[in-house]
Amino acid sequence: MVVATLRNTPREETVKAYVTMKLENQMLGMPVSCVQDVLKNRMITPVPLTHECIAGVMNLRGRVVTAIDMRKRLGMPIVEHGPDDELTLVVVNYHEELYGLIVDKIGDVLNLPDNKIEHTPPHLKEHWKAIASGVYPMQDSLMVIVDPERLFVV
Repeated sequence: MVVATLRNTPREETVKAYVTMKLENQMLGMPVSCVQDVLKNRMITPVPLTHECIAGVMNLRGRVVTAIDMRKRLGMPIVEHGPDDELTLVVVNYHEELYGLIVDKIGDVLNLPDNKIEHTPPHLKEHWKAIASGVYPMQDSLMVIVDPERLFVV
């Protein structure tokens, strides 16, 4: 008689890379597959009659990039940028269009296992919930995982 034994084989963890960025003390993560570039000190030309979170446009190697002020997009206190202030932009490719997300600070690239990303908590402010696909528990905070499909819907 042949007895088959079943073994619990561990499932392969799916790991994805995220570019981290900060707005005040809140960390965000954007899938690295969406990020095309990180820029500093670009001239942004204001465009009248656009949505309030649109800071303007800029030229990146001959392509027009729409600059989005992430603080305004998320209902955070506004920081006025002077002509000599250094801006940090994360350039994202969304449906073949380029967008520069103005953030306070760029972080590292983190490889995160999918099974450790949790559902968006119900207590997050509506602006944050609107752009999040989930959260990743960090040592002393939560990193909001930004969903590009949600971010660019205003």
